[in-house]
Amino acid sequence: LTDLTYHFASSSLANDVVAFSKHARRQTVKTDDVLLVCRKNKQVMKELKAIVAENPDVYNETAKKPRSNTSKRGNVSKKKPPKSKSKAKKHHSQKQSLSS
Repeated sequence: LTDLTYHFASSSLANDVVAFSKHARRQTVKTDDVLLVCRKNKQVMKELKAIVAENPDVYNETAKKPRSNTSKRGNVSKKKPPKSKSKAKKHHSQKQSLSS
């Protein structure tokens, strides 16, 4: 039974949890991902919800943190400068010469 449980958790469960996380465009697995995977098993869902309710400080991920203008590295995010007009004219003239 232990081997079967370990195999399930390390293969199927882990892959499903990661898939839900990626679908949400996150690199971190959250409590909601685990709850989504376990939603079909009512007893497991009941136990997990009880654990989450007992430890709201640990599992409360719904509180949104304020966003800042900094990237992960702490640098202010920069927009790409617009293309120079000379490159645009050159590209346009190349199209004309190819079409003639």
